[in-house]
Amino acid sequence: MAAYRFRKNDKGQYYLTNQHCGGGMEYKITRGSWKTVEVGMEGNEVPNRVLNFGFADTVYVDLNKWRDFGGNY
Repeated sequence: MAAYRFRKNDKGQYYLTNQHCGGGMEYKITRGSWKTVEVGMEGNEVPNRVLNFGFADTVYVDLNKWRDFGGNY
């Protein structure tokens, strides 16, 4: 869904803006599939990220590594 795609700002930061009232969601960052999901610094699985609507409508992310790049970014 295009509404849940991160965009890149002029500073090179990836961000997602959502206009929801209350509630929240858990999510993972991929480049299109589970084979291309983000992983931690040691190449391990990372817990779901959490976005609580109403607290902030824009989230900025820093990624460590990608699973399909052998744990490299």
